[in-house]
Amino acid sequence: MLPEHEHHLLERSYTDTESYNGILESIFDAVIIHRDSVIVFANDSAANLIGAIRASEVVGTYINHYVLEDDIPTVEAYIQSIDASIGKVPILELRLRRLDGTIIATEITGRKVLLNDNEIVYVGVIRDVTSTKKIQSSFELTQSQLNNIINNLDIGIWSYDRINQESLLCSESIVEISGLPTDDLQGLPKLWNRIIHPEDRDEVIAHQEKLLQGQILKLMYRIIHQRTGEVRYVHDLIVPVMDVNGVCVRLDGMITDVTEKARNDRKIHSLAYQDELTSLPNRRAFREKLIQVLDQAGKTGRKIFLAYLDLDKFKMINDSLGIAAGDAFLLAVSERLRTLKSSAYVSRIGGDEFVIIFREDITELEIEKCLREVIGLFAIPFEMDGYEFYMNASIGAAVYPDHASNYDSLLNCAETAMRLAKQSMKAQKYALYSNSCENQPLMMRMFNDLNKAIANNEFFLLYQPKHSVLNGELRGSEALIRWRHPEFDVLSPDRFIPIVEEFGMMNTLGRWIIREACSQIREWMDNGNICRISINLSARQFQMDNIVDIVKEEIERARIEPGLLGLEITESMAMDIEKSMNTLSNLHQLGVLISIDDFGTGYSSLNYLKRLPIHELKIDRSFIRDIEEGEGDKAIVTAIVALAHNLRLKVVAEGVETAGQLQVLKQIGCDEAQGYYFNKPLTPGEFELCFKAVNA
Repeated sequence: MLPEHEHHLLERSYTDTESYNGILESIFDAVIIHRDSVIVFANDSAANLIGAIRASEVVGTYINHYVLEDDIPTVEAYIQSIDASIGKVPILELRLRRLDGTIIATEITGRKVLLNDNEIVYVGVIRDVTSTKKIQSSFELTQSQLNNIINNLDIGIWSYDRINQESLLCSESIVEISGLPTDDLQGLPKLWNRIIHPEDRDEVIAHQEKLLQGQILKLMYRIIHQRTGEVRYVHDLIVPVMDVNGVCVRLDGMITDVTEKARNDRKIHSLAYQDELTSLPNRRAFREKLIQVLDQAGKTGRKIFLAYLDLDKFKMINDSLGIAAGDAFLLAVSERLRTLKSSAYVSRIGGDEFVIIFREDITELEIEKCLREVIGLFAIPFEMDGYEFYMNASIGAAVYPDHASNYDSLLNCAETAMRLAKQSMKAQKYALYSNSCENQPLMMRMFNDLNKAIANNEFFLLYQPKHSVLNGELRGSEALIRWRHPEFDVLSPDRFIPIVEEFGMMNTLGRWIIREACSQIREWMDNGNICRISINLSARQFQMDNIVDIVKEEIERARIEPGLLGLEITESMAMDIEKSMNTLSNLHQLGVLISIDDFGTGYSSLNYLKRLPIHELKIDRSFIRDIEEGEGDKAIVTAIVALAHNLRLKVVAEGVETAGQLQVLKQIGCDEAQGYYFNKPLTPGEFELCFKAVNA
């Protein structure tokens, strides 16, 4: 610090100079002037910067007083550079210590000035950049963290400037995913398209065109890894950035390597949709494919030709040579079927059963040619363990929409034709399904008629009333199906149900029965008559995965209480407790009443009675027929009623035909009864009149 009298002399001499007054007027940053490292002038901004109250507190101090010790050599070197320079001197970034001890970051611009008396002074313009430095430091830290995160992600992140055609961002993961050299990533979008798998490239590029309209792109496709040549699957997300004029100016994207997931998905798909032995599509894959093909054909008006192939006497190979030989033979058959034209879709849907979808619009003559081609595959003997075997096949064919309009019926028609071919004595062993029934056996005629019966409203339900044994009150009914055949008049179930089950039509007919019963309950409710209807479930219906959903849908469609619908199953259906428990529990939760039909005729078990959620037992008519005289039947029925009541189950007796039978049932304590003693099966209108009369 200078002596006080010199301090004032210096301050006066420099502030009185017009040159310095001009500087003060034009510069708003901190300004100091020093000579021989002594500050001889400071403006108010300089005082504020240093933390002084007045500029006079700064004048006369040494500049190194405010410089950190480590930075003094830097200041000295900077002054030397000013001395040696001509013209503009670079900005010096320097830390300064304020009077309160805090450190600030500054930028200093220095100049050497020669005064009129040849005196040399140094002028420094100082700007406080502490806040800016903090922001910059924070930004750099954030940028570093983001880069660290981005480059350590498995996802490749990139950004591309379409206007200047340059890469703005490209993470290291893209190099790993693609195998592209880092130097090649400047023109990433165009370069990337060249590594897309040739089979996927055109489709991907076609989708990329949508980016220019502002659409976000999400695609999964294959690429060729540029270092290893490996095929990899990637998920590509590209977001276009548009300017105010709707022009795409930038593309931001994320690329994810999903190879492992794609491979796992393919394995899962293979297990679900591929036959384990032959690797052909299995029944599930075939079903989905045929439904898809039929849907497309329905829109385009094209015909679909389906062939159903069954190997003749294949069981003989398994029995004589063993299962391993049978498997080898099936593999050989599948390889031959694969040689069919590419438009043929071949599946194995059962042990020795194959189906082929021909997706062309072909004539009947061409169909026959295709069938002969398939049969021709079996003209050459099969070789196995040094032996030659000849094997024949029977093939049935059906055409959409000539013979059927949906998956189930088309498959049934083709299978029916195959069975006809198998039974045929002709040499060619193939048959095309025919709508003409003149030359078909009665079973084939009935099957053909059954395909039309639902559509033609030929089925109808009759209702067998159930009465209270105690007071005769009409409590409910059992729905009984009938077929009003156009030629054979009204047929009872025993005439057509075996054919329905043989050809896999029970699920379709069973759903119709459920729907019809629910609709009838609704109609009676609308007329003020609340009455429960019970229907019989077949074993195939009960085993359907979606039987609970079907029942629920029909109840909701008809808008009825679930408790007004009863479902009757047989003892044999209930015996497999593990399989039946889930279905019955779900039906029970739905609110539907469950009955065991024909109780006592099967393998009765106390175990399933106590475990399954059932509501009533129906005693078979064979125990009721001789109940008046036969002590054995009476004892059995008495025991069944007692057992049921102890388990809090209701008991219904079937086939009651006499007053004596009813009297015995009343003595035993049976709850309800049905049979010709009360009524024959009634039409809906007759039942409604009976219901009103009995319950009046």
